[in-house]
Amino acid sequence: MRRTLILFFILFSCLGVAATPDVRVMIDVSGSMKKNDPHTLRRPAVRLLAGILPRDSEIGIGIFGEQAQWIRKPTQAGTKLAEQLKKLESSIHSRDKTTDIEAALSLALKSFTKPDAEHPRILILLTDGMVDTSGDDAADALSRTRILENWLEEARQANVRIFTIALSGEADGELLERLATSTNAWFEQVDSADALQQAFMRIFEQFSTQPSIPIRENTFKVDNSVEEFTLLAFKENGYSLALQSPDGKKFEMETAPDNVVWFGDQNFDLITVRTPQPGEWKIIGPLDPNNRVFVVSDLTLSVNDGQLPTNLMAGDKLTLTAALKEKDRIIKLENFLKLVRLEGTLQINQSTPTDIIFGDDGRDGDAVAADGVFSYPVPVPNDDADIHIIVTALSPTFEREFRRTLRVYAHFFKLEFVPPENEKSSPMLVVSPREGVTQIDSLALQAKLTNSEGNEQPVTLTFDEKKKYWFGDLKDFPPGEYEVEVVGSGKTHFNRTFQDIREHLTVTLIAPEPTKAQGNEEAVSKATVAEAQDNADQPDENKPVEATDEATEAKDKPSTEKTQEESSIWWWVIAGILFNVLLGGAGWWLWQRWQKKRTAELAEMKDKVSNPDTNETQEN
Repeated sequence: MRRTLILFFILFSCLGVAATPDVRVMIDVSGSMKKNDPHTLRRPAVRLLAGILPRDSEIGIGIFGEQAQWIRKPTQAGTKLAEQLKKLESSIHSRDKTTDIEAALSLALKSFTKPDAEHPRILILLTDGMVDTSGDDAADALSRTRILENWLEEARQANVRIFTIALSGEADGELLERLATSTNAWFEQVDSADALQQAFMRIFEQFSTQPSIPIRENTFKVDNSVEEFTLLAFKENGYSLALQSPDGKKFEMETAPDNVVWFGDQNFDLITVRTPQPGEWKIIGPLDPNNRVFVVSDLTLSVNDGQLPTNLMAGDKLTLTAALKEKDRIIKLENFLKLVRLEGTLQINQSTPTDIIFGDDGRDGDAVAADGVFSYPVPVPNDDADIHIIVTALSPTFEREFRRTLRVYAHFFKLEFVPPENEKSSPMLVVSPREGVTQIDSLALQAKLTNSEGNEQPVTLTFDEKKKYWFGDLKDFPPGEYEVEVVGSGKTHFNRTFQDIREHLTVTLIAPEPTKAQGNEEAVSKATVAEAQDNADQPDENKPVEATDEATEAKDKPSTEKTQEESSIWWWVIAGILFNVLLGGAGWWLWQRWQKKRTAELAEMKDKVSNPDTNETQEN
């Protein structure tokens, strides 16, 4: 069987290699980079990418700020280029006053020649800011519009995938994500410049078809088909790495043999070995899960025939297929495949990786049994997630590895409740499209509110052309707690359609607070009522019992169904009644006294008139 494998490697040694990419890298050199990249770690990150690209690849490196220009026009990639770029590192700085992203895209896109299937086109854009051409907001807005309407369309027509990196939370993430998703590429949000090198490496693995070999405990196995390998080994600043060949010989950068090109940077080494000795090689240095070995070999591990999607939607059905092949020729030799085991791991976000085993038995998603194409059905999450995939082909004489990350999208718009700012404004429901993912013009929405009793009522949504979101006025809904549901259908920038996506939000509506004038009136009303109550509590001998009982009964009667404003009015009524009762009682009493006195005076006068002589005698 071992002889079969050796014959197979000889058979395919004269055949070609996989397609090599044509890459452009545009680096932001605006002044804000002094804060976000104070140690200019953009420089080693670019050197790392230039060094791990396949030797037949082409890479051009440009900078942009006030304008866009090349620091290295498109040229052949490789470890030697990484070494040459070190002499140009001062060109990557943080001095420009503006961030002309449009100029960067223009320079890069115009540098590509006609499309070539053998050389996939890749553009990597790194920035920490927004579109800023001159400090003029109107000019910046026009530039952003041209990027989305003109340059993005040109990139799509030219089959250029735009991978974007945001080196701060202040970058225009929506613009960068849209550029990436619209071109079947990848958007990276990096919070620290320390993570730039790993970000560049992950992006490389998103588009690269270069075979790689798995590393276990700092050892890796090189087979007879490997013409060349490039080891990327990370290290702490100042640490010296060494490499041990299968015959036990150790060498460092200073003692490397003639077939080795060794480039050492401050925290990684790139080591390219041509015509390497077959067998087990060992890295003498710290263990790092980000270490990689990329090989030039006729034997490749193909996953989904190179057509694995970058972006998925929640609920998608995805089957991973893996085959050992050369160009478009799948290896079907039964004796060869009997010695091969295809396995791997699947990791959702940062969860614990799950082991996976591929089958070629015509079951569980495998289309045809024993056809050399192994399959595994992937459980796609129902929420936003990154799926990290590692596929490994193992045999007694060779090993291959494939790495890729898939991004799952489940949310295409978001809900927000905006409470009223003052007594004149209304509570609002705001529905914002996920601009970097969703085509705004395609989005159709329906909204409703459900109260605690289960009663539903629709909400009318209006589109704000300027702010690019929908809003619904909730002022006519009574106070209480509601469940908001918005159902949306539309299309993504990566040309996928979604239907009846539901988003939910719980909101609490409260009665509007009284205005200042209303508050003053209520304060006066309460004070007046309190004074009337105090007066009513004072005993008054002349107050009629009936009126007092009636007023007391009116005062003590509960009124739980009245609002605060209605209560204030009734207290005014009660106070008025009490006042009238008191006034009427006092008037009645005074009138009775006056009437008695008047009656007595009239009687006396009448008596005097009727008996004048008697009166005179009494006077004498």
